[in-house]
Amino acid sequence: MNPKGRVLTAVPGKSTDRVSVHPAVDICYASKLQGINIGLAFCKPEIHAKVLEGVFVTVRGFSFYP
Repeated sequence: MNPKGRVLTAVPGKSTDRVSVHPAVDICYASKLQGINIGLAFCKPEIHAKVLEGVFVTVRGFSFYP
């Protein structure tokens, strides 16, 4: 089971092969780490998504994607 499949299975309450992990990251913290204006991150969905995804790459090179 891949990560996306795991989430899509778990959301309706079905059993998965293991527990899915979802780190909670505040957009304000993520924006500050990357030097992005917080207002832009709130107002523009594409920037919001990139800021949240980018924080995992910025912090210790972590990535959800193999």
